[in-house]
Amino acid sequence: MVASQTETFVVSDIGTCLLLKLCGFVEAQRAVIRDVSENHLRLRLGSHWIEQLLGANASGHPLDLEILFAPLESIDDSRRQARVQIVVRDALYYSRPERFEAAAKRILWHFRSHLMVHSAAG
Repeated sequence: MVASQTETFVVSDIGTCLLLKLCGFVEAQRAVIRDVSENHLRLRLGSHWIEQLLGANASGHPLDLEILFAPLESIDDSRRQARVQIVVRDALYYSRPERFEAAAKRILWHFRSHLMVHSAAG
């Protein structure tokens, strides 16, 4: 069974602002885009041990992220918001739960601060 963590956030969605924030997150984390569509983004962060040995990528514990986003109903057009759900999965075949937990916690913290999250969604 693959270890995973899921969190849901509410963020501002003004024009293309959310997409620009997501692009900035991808660039800051040096993530590899695996799949993208109108309402989701699939990423790979970090590298496998063989890549680290070869010096190809030294960015840490490998994680797979799936980011799902959808607009929220709003009464006022000036305060548009979106619900963003992020699922973090361990990308290592032989996982070490303590390393995954630390890496997932770190990436979720970076995600929250990068998107300037208002609150967790219910």
